[in-house]
Amino acid sequence: MIDFLEENAMAVFTGLAALGGTIVGAAIQTLGGHLQAQGARSAAETTAAATIGAVREQVERTAEAASLAALREQQNAAITDFLRAIREFTRAVDQWYREDSGRSSEAAHDELAHAHARLILVAQAGLGPLTARIIATVEDWEDLARDRAPACRAQRVIDAVTGNSGDVHGTGTEASE
Repeated sequence: MIDFLEENAMAVFTGLAALGGTIVGAAIQTLGGHLQAQGARSAAETTAAATIGAVREQVERTAEAASLAALREQQNAAITDFLRAIREFTRAVDQWYREDSGRSSEAAHDELAHAHARLILVAQAGLGPLTARIIATVEDWEDLARDRAPACRAQRVIDAVTGNSGDVHGTGTEASE
């Protein structure tokens, strides 16, 4: 066998080199396959993390938009309730001014105060001073009605008794102003 190896040393060496090259090549390919699989796994994890991050970001944006929409809806409802309460309050004061029906405007005033408080809770910052001015104006109007109502009612009684309808100046003719 040694003679065979000496005579065919080059062929044996070439065969061993080819076998070694094949083994080394297979090992490199195997290692390359493992590294490629790890790279693919890492890329998949990175993609999954990025996708999860994007989904979370989209969910956060959607939740924020829904929250803003709900806040706007609450603001609109509060403004509508406030305006409705103002209308009811002014109607109650007007009715009390025109005829002393024994009904006061307190219940309507309380509802107006509650509607104002609800509005302040959900309103934008700049709306607070404006609504406070509206409340002050409406309350001034109520005070004026309370001050003037007895005189107005007395004047109506006097006018009814004297047959003088609408003559506030005592001239015998209706005022054209």
